[in-house]
Amino acid sequence: MSGGVRGPKIETTGRGGRWYVWQKKRFWSVTTLIGAGLPKPVLVNWAKKVTAEYAVEHIDALNALVADDPKAAIDWLKGAAYRQRDAAADLGSLVHDACEAHVLGRPYPTWTDEQAPFMESFLGFLRDFAPDFEAVEAPCFSDKHRYAGTMDAIAVIDGVRYLLDWKTGKGVYPEVGLQLAAYRFSEMFIGLPDGDLTPMPAVDAAAVVHIRPEGYEFVPVRADEEVFRAFLFVREVARFAMETADSIVGPPTLPGITDPVEAMAVEVTGQGVA
Repeated sequence: MSGGVRGPKIETTGRGGRWYVWQKKRFWSVTTLIGAGLPKPVLVNWAKKVTAEYAVEHIDALNALVADDPKAAIDWLKGAAYRQRDAAADLGSLVHDACEAHVLGRPYPTWTDEQAPFMESFLGFLRDFAPDFEAVEAPCFSDKHRYAGTMDAIAVIDGVRYLLDWKTGKGVYPEVGLQLAAYRFSEMFIGLPDGDLTPMPAVDAAAVVHIRPEGYEFVPVRADEEVFRAFLFVREVARFAMETADSIVGPPTLPGITDPVEAMAVEVTGQGVA
């Protein structure tokens, strides 16, 4: 089994996305592309619900803040959904780290009270399905399509080689198929103990191990060529939003100027501006 290999370095960009950097090349993170390129109308309703609930639960503190600094009160409420999201993401990352350490037999701090129920559920999955892990936390990338990510695991279960992903949120959502298809159809992965590249191994199927405090579910996920094509469309929408959009609308043009190059020069020099 391979895993935990030092692969492409993750570099946070100024626009809030993530890049993987490998051999002086930059690759968009798969999850960043999906986040930027796939509409999520459900999140709007979720954010409104969380904000309303937070206001009701903290009404006395909110009223006091409104009386003292209305703008601060607005900012406080605006951040409620993000604070809940970030707390869940932090817990999910800790559980992921604990799962990786357990599978690889690496030392890990004693599970916290929050982590422990999730980890007991994960141990239940290991007992029930007896996966034979071939790779854990292995970076993969596509030079052709310029994206990269980190697979949670490849494991053989009852003779079937699965691409696996651990999820700790409340549900398993269709966009995980985009994520797993991107990993599945990447060209290379860095899964050897010395960090060398090797072609992405073929898998038979994909699945999510949905880990919750009350138990786990083994959830099959379709991550075939059709879903991969959808991911590539999502990637292009994300690229438009994060790379192309800023170059679409030019500066206002003064009367009598129709040459875009001339218009740009006027904007830079300030000619004709009162």
